[in-house]
Order: sequence, then C-alpha cells, then structure tokens
Amino acid sequence: DLDDADRGCLGHALELGHERNPVTWFNPNNGLNYTVTPLNGFSSGGNKCRNYTLNVRGDDINDSKNERACLISDGTWKRYKG
Repeated sequence: DLDDADRGCLGHALELGHERNPVTWFNPNNGLNYTVTPLNGFSSGGNKCRNYTLNVRGDDINDSKNERACLISDGTWKRYKG
C-alpha cells in the first residue's frame, strides 16, 4: 500500500513526468524503492488520465503493475477502474 508521501510522489510523476521517462524514489519508512514510468495520456469524463507502470522493490518484494489514473477535481490522482 502506498502511504501519503508515496501517493504524492506518484501524482507528481504522473503530472509532470515525460512519457517513458522513469521517476524513482525511496521511502525510508517502509524501506521500499519505487519506480513510476508515465506512459500515454487519455481523457475520461473530462479528466486528464494516464497509463503508467509501477515497480516496487524491497525486502522480499519485487512487484510490477500496469495501471491507470485520472486527475480529479481536488487535484489528486485516483486509480482509473474503467
């Protein structure tokens, strides 16, 4: 699970990151390394959305997911489930 700091980093990467340019950070609270690679954008219901890959690595964790998120009215990115 992402904490508030990780969600902030993810949102920042989706908002400002260039397509296919990985953004990485380390969370000292859980000892995990994160890499988000923003991909192509799309629109849903008038919201700006993006595809991305999320890689999480740490002790006994090596996880990779392809996900989508949309920027909602409060300025945060929420997972797109459509």
